[in-house]
Amino acid sequence: MRVLLSAVLAAAILVAGCGTRTGRALRWRDADMGDIRRFPLRAIPRGEAPPFEFHAATPGRYDTVFAPVGIASEGTTERVDFETFLRDRGTYAFLVVRRDTLIFERYFAGRTRGSVETTFSISKSLVSLAVGLARDQGLLSVDEPITRLVPELRRRDPGFDSLTLGHLLTMTSGIRFKRSKWPWGDEATAYYDPNLRSVAVARDLAEPPGTRFQYNFYSPIVLGLALERATGRSLSETLAEGVWSRIGALTDASWSLDSEKRGFEKMESGFNATAIDLAKLGRLYARGGDWDGARIVSEEWVRASTRPDTTAGRSPNYGYFWWLRPTEGEATRYYAEGRFGQFVYVVPDRGLVIVRTGGSDGDVDWVSLFEGLIRRVDAVDGREAGGG
Repeated sequence: MRVLLSAVLAAAILVAGCGTRTGRALRWRDADMGDIRRFPLRAIPRGEAPPFEFHAATPGRYDTVFAPVGIASEGTTERVDFETFLRDRGTYAFLVVRRDTLIFERYFAGRTRGSVETTFSISKSLVSLAVGLARDQGLLSVDEPITRLVPELRRRDPGFDSLTLGHLLTMTSGIRFKRSKWPWGDEATAYYDPNLRSVAVARDLAEPPGTRFQYNFYSPIVLGLALERATGRSLSETLAEGVWSRIGALTDASWSLDSEKRGFEKMESGFNATAIDLAKLGRLYARGGDWDGARIVSEEWVRASTRPDTTAGRSPNYGYFWWLRPTEGEATRYYAEGRFGQFVYVVPDRGLVIVRTGGSDGDVDWVSLFEGLIRRVDAVDGREAGGG
């Protein structure tokens, strides 16, 4: 009888379709690159300006950078063509930009320059950028308590008065979050719930804010609600007007929504764009928020977002929704990273940006591979100083 009841319950959930968190989790199961077609979308228009074009590299100049890769197997090392290596490890797009010159651009699995893909947690770095735009306009401060913009949280726990927007940006919020693949767990709630505003205001604290770093899917959702209230507009509108229409994007981007009815962006994972336009995002940061003389976001915000901080509780490898790679004697490298090996890797003192998208991470340590490519680019160009 118990088995029958379980089967009936499961069938009822599936029949209910994708209108509930649990129904989505059971029907769609784990996240994948096809989720861009499952959630409703809000467009982020590119505007009327012509697309920004990177320069073409001198033919042959960087051939040694993308030499065959050594693959260890059963005690031997096989040399594999670099493009074959990328293709066989689930890569969709791989781009390298050096001081506005596109020195490598390849697409696989039927993708082209115009292919729009979901970026998963790269999205968090776009949320950070939008917060920077609002901060530059004086609409919010990273030091203010979340309860100014989301007072519902104070009614749940007065301890939320100690939670700042900065705590959310640095993943030190103290909000209760447990990683779990169960359809009723926190990960499924953050990813599949059709009313993320209600999710944001229903959080609890597990510990005082600032206690420790914990990668927490709820942080960008709560911050996104605060941002929406501070600006009086959707995240997509903020980015369209403030960024996407001003950097010469090739195509419209989009942001996946929790549902048609609620229309709230999936802050933690819903940004969708082409690889070439992700490279432009990297260029914007490598240039300190400047776009050919036009100030998009303040240099102060870019620095604050991407510098290591040894404050108690902070991770030295995480900024404002950007991962950091401190490098002794050089400017810190930083990167936006999403599931299945989505990357925007920025080396500001080289004016260098690497973008990788894919349907699988291919069991590759991509950061180490990027660092190897950077050393090879240096060998070709010499250690030139200056920005991008």
